Parts: sequence; C-alpha cells; structure tokens
Amino acid sequence: MDYIVIKLGGSLISSEEKVVDYNLVKGYTEEIRGFFEERNKDNKRVILVVGGGNASREYRETALNCGEDSDVDQHRIGITATWLNAELFRSLLDDLAYKRVLGVGVYAENRKEGEERIGKDFKDWLSGNGQLLISGGFVNGASTDFNAVLLASKIGLDEIYKLTNIDFVYSEDPAKSKVSKPIKDISWKDYLQLFGQSIDDVTHIPSAHIPIDTLAARLADENDVTCHLMDGRDPTVIRDVFAGKDVVGTLLHP
Repeated sequence: MDYIVIKLGGSLISSEEKVVDYNLVKGYTEEIRGFFEERNKDNKRVILVVGGGNASREYRETALNCGEDSDVDQHRIGITATWLNAELFRSLLDDLAYKRVLGVGVYAENRKEGEERIGKDFKDWLSGNGQLLISGGFVNGASTDFNAVLLASKIGLDEIYKLTNIDFVYSEDPAKSKVSKPIKDISWKDYLQLFGQSIDDVTHIPSAHIPIDTLAARLADENDVTCHLMDGRDPTVIRDVFAGKDVVGTLLHP
C-alpha cells in the first residue's frame, strides 16, 4: 500500500489577513476529493497534517497578553487551534476521512507519550480501508511539522510534502534582505544553521515564521526523511504531489 504524507501549512488556511481563507479551503477540499474519486488508480492513502497558522498565534498572544505565563498552557492553546483547522477539512471530507481528527484531546508532554496516546486511532485507520487521515497537533513543545515527520516515520516513509505560503527556503528572510537567494537543495544540517541551530542543539520556537520547524528538521534528519517544500497558495499544485511528479520548491534532506 502506498502512502503520502502532506503537511498543509496553517499560514495558508489562517493568515494575518483572513482568520480562515474560504477560497483555499474550498480549493483544497475539491482537489482532494477529485483525486480520490477520479484519479486514485493506485489506491494511495493520504495523511493530511494541518497547521494552526495565524489563528494559533493570535490565541497564544491573547493568552500571553492576558497574563498567561505557563509555556505548557500556551502550547495547549496553539495545539487546540490546529484541531479547529483540521476538523474543518475532516467535516468537509467526512465521507473519505477517518471519523476523528488524529490528536484531538491529546496534549502529550513528549514524543513517546504522543505516540502512545494517538496509537489506538492511528492503528485503527491503518488496519482499515479508509483513504484519508487528517491530523492536527498532539505534542506540547512541537509543531505540526514535527507531527508530519513523526507519522511518516511510523509507517516507514522517507519523504513528506509541505505546502506553504512561500516558494522556496531562502538564504535569508527575503522580506528583510535584498541579497536573499532561493535555495533549491539543502541538507537538514545546513538548514538548521540558517537559524543558528544544529542537530545537537535545537530549540523549538512556538509560532515562529520559519519554513519548517527546527525540531521537525532534527527528527527528519534522524529518521532519514526528505521534505519537498513547495508553494501551496494555488491548491491545484497538490495534483503534482498526488501524481508523484517533480515539484518546484526546496528539497530538504539528510
């Protein structure tokens, strides 16, 4: 059985301009439905991990400004926002998707606990014939990027796709630097160095505006997982992902 793991960046769904982007949600649900109903000749199964985007950031910042000083509770608020975005997709694709968003109700303190607490639903989906599993967050102190890499690793996949609101990883923030250059191919170790981190010294920055979370990058390096990062602002690009075609963007690899 072939599987595809796709991380749908929360910034696509919930941006600073729109709490939820109707056109993107509608576009992606139509593309996913069209794939399963018309083009899935190889019976591929898809895991779609959905991020929290600006909704997650706004709720976290509101809590902080109201006096919430617990990092754990701030992480929980951010995770909960991912469930809302994921449930939106699950409800619109409920005839194709597993009956629950993976991770709902789980605020795991670490990876091991996270794997244990999602285990029943994950195994239930794997053992069935359902085509689509939708996940939000479920590990405190980690992003949905981390969840996507983790789920791919659990089923032996060596690649994931991340659809986001940028076209490439850049050498510097293009909004701040005129000499910033797009990067088409980069190792996880070199990627971490762009943010002053290393495989041996990684710190998660909640709600950070970076292409891929640094903890996810380390996990991907440890588990030999490659990531195809691509511009997802046009939902039709997911057709190339489903078809297994070469995609335009940055290839991040061990």
